[in-house]
Amino acid sequence: MSPLEHDLLINDDAAHALKELPANSVDLIFTSPPYYNAKTEYSEFLTYDKYLAFIKEIVEEATRVLIPGKFFVMDSSPVLIPRIDRNHSSTRLAVPYDIHKI
Repeated sequence: MSPLEHDLLINDDAAHALKELPANSVDLIFTSPPYYNAKTEYSEFLTYDKYLAFIKEIVEEATRVLIPGKFFVMDSSPVLIPRIDRNHSSTRLAVPYDIHKI
């Protein structure tokens, strides 16, 4: 019996793991991608557009591997970009809404 003929839990980086799976082989994907600029020193993305491009790649791979009619769940949260000083306002990015558009 191959691993995909029974229940299997994969705990891995979705950007890598999804590419290893055959098309139309998965019932459920639950992923929590890195948050955009959660902490500046840990940020993987130079711009918000690059972050959304990364998310788009995950969504495209998830679409490829999911069995039609099955489920894809992505944990996301709005992100607050701190103000640079007291004379400026902070900015809130509506990340879940931008992901939903993808």
